[in-house]
Amino acid sequence: MLKSSRSSQFKITRMDVLIMLGIFFVSFIMRVPFFKYPVIEDSAIYASLADNLHSSFSYSLNGIPFGKYPPGTSFLTSLMLFFINDSGWALHFISIFFSSLTIVLSYFFMRYMSMSKRLSFLLSALIFFNPWFFYFTTVLGLSEGPGVFFLLLGMFFMFLYMKNRLGTSGIILSALSFGLAVMFRIVFVVIVAVFCLYFFWFFIHKKKMFDSFLFAVLS
Repeated sequence: MLKSSRSSQFKITRMDVLIMLGIFFVSFIMRVPFFKYPVIEDSAIYASLADNLHSSFSYSLNGIPFGKYPPGTSFLTSLMLFFINDSGWALHFISIFFSSLTIVLSYFFMRYMSMSKRLSFLLSALIFFNPWFFYFTTVLGLSEGPGVFFLLLGMFFMFLYMKNRLGTSGIILSALSFGLAVMFRIVFVVIVAVFCLYFFWFFIHKKKMFDSFLFAVLS
């Protein structure tokens, strides 16, 4: 199978690994003080839903099934309650962990696109210092952390497929990642739909009808 010349030139180096580890730990450690930040408004709802999932495996609020928010964030938080006996701390941990992974993934994605280490690092730093990203994923501990991570992961897998670095597995992993993103933030269905339209055009243009069908079914 042919490979893209730009993508085929990419080789992860020891320095790349050290940079990604550094990005993750610095991002995570700088956000640790916000574990103690009180959960309010939507964060309090996620925490309450996680408590109910953990205690009775019921996605409900005040005894009433809750359908306003997708269950992804509360479900992961409920799993963390096996290790952290505080739903507020567990919620912040999930959000901070995945937001830190998002910054690492953004660096790796840009390096894979043959950007320099310096440029990849600077662009990753822009994500880290983005005030809205920091506020929603760290101060409030909402679902943007894991949601954005899986959205970016889906884009990365599809990029690998389009560059002939992955075969059918790229379609499967991309579709599953996009599906998981929507399980955390329902508004991401709009973004996923835009990507899907572009991918379908790509499949039809390349006359890969089976791949188009597979992506449609899985997503």
